[in-house]
Amino acid sequence: MKAKKFTAPTMREALGQVKKELGDGAIILKSKKVPRGGVFDIPRREMVEVTAASEEPVSSESTTGPDFARQLDGSFTPRRSAGVQETAHHELEMIKDEVRSLRENLAEVSLHLKYSKMPALPTELSTAYTRLEESGLEEHWVQDLINQALVELTGNELVSSPDIDRYLVAQVSGVFPRPARTRPNARGPLSIAFIGPAGSGKTTTLSKLATHRQLFGKHRVGIITVDTRRLAAVEQIRAFAQIAGIPLEVVYKPEQMETARARLGHVEVLLVDTPGCNPRDEQALEQLHELIDRADCDEVHLVLSATTRDRELYLICDKYRIVPYSHLLFTHVDETAQYGAIANIAHRVAKPVVYVGSGPTIPKDIQKLEPQRIAEWILHPDKESSFAESRPS
Repeated sequence: MKAKKFTAPTMREALGQVKKELGDGAIILKSKKVPRGGVFDIPRREMVEVTAASEEPVSSESTTGPDFARQLDGSFTPRRSAGVQETAHHELEMIKDEVRSLRENLAEVSLHLKYSKMPALPTELSTAYTRLEESGLEEHWVQDLINQALVELTGNELVSSPDIDRYLVAQVSGVFPRPARTRPNARGPLSIAFIGPAGSGKTTTLSKLATHRQLFGKHRVGIITVDTRRLAAVEQIRAFAQIAGIPLEVVYKPEQMETARARLGHVEVLLVDTPGCNPRDEQALEQLHELIDRADCDEVHLVLSATTRDRELYLICDKYRIVPYSHLLFTHVDETAQYGAIANIAHRVAKPVVYVGSGPTIPKDIQKLEPQRIAEWILHPDKESSFAESRPS
């Protein structure tokens, strides 16, 4: 049996070459896709390579008569049948591959055609389009918003910057889910935990909220920390608690959580600090989940830095689903001019954002914000050039 390779743009053409050169009884040994050769070929196109062989000729020394017929039937007909079946199987698989590839390419082309060209826009709407792009909102979302505005706004509204702003603020703020109401204090203190990667600002955020008079500072606040891995973390938060006059409990093991909660049963707000976890460390996240579960928290805020790239933020949000968080909390917002990332993430994970923080100053550098306020930041970052100017006095 002599094997030979045949290469063609499609499986059908390759099988045509096999049939022409080796006949109908050729046996398909192997088929695969190979890169197209040449410098000027279309990107991502591939060729089909089929390895086939002709059937072995029947020996001329075979006996004649019925024996020869049986030998011919046994050596030729089954092989032809097997070859035809094998050819049909490979052809079917290759056709399936081609259909899948075609579907993927059509999806890419469709997406490209949808977003490659925008219609001519009124100056005011074009200006809004530029602002949204510069804010860091996802490109496809920006173009959808502008196309939607073209359909839903009247002719007069499309040339009115205030009307366009009101429309876009309403659309962007609408992606932020409203936070669920917390349970009544009759069941004990309002319990809030802060989770997230190391360096995201969990402990600093907790300290700001604990002492901010317009947030939780006017209530009786207690703190539980389970951040016992980081060097000097316990000493740091203990020093803060002593200065602020806030009771503190340190939990080293999950089974100690119930006792710690009982000791702080007299407080109205219980804030839980946690260690930073690498989002790729599933074991650490499982341990964190157990701690949070034992803490019986009403709210679990995933703390994220607004300076982190969207792709990394998506990864963190996805991996941290092991710990069922209820809110997003963004820090370092004073270090970025692209507030669009906040909306991108909230849009993607469908979690509310209640607090945003900036800077190291305790307790001033934190705010409780409504979605509309965040949307206004996205559209007009120049008006929020100084985060301090927008803080409540």
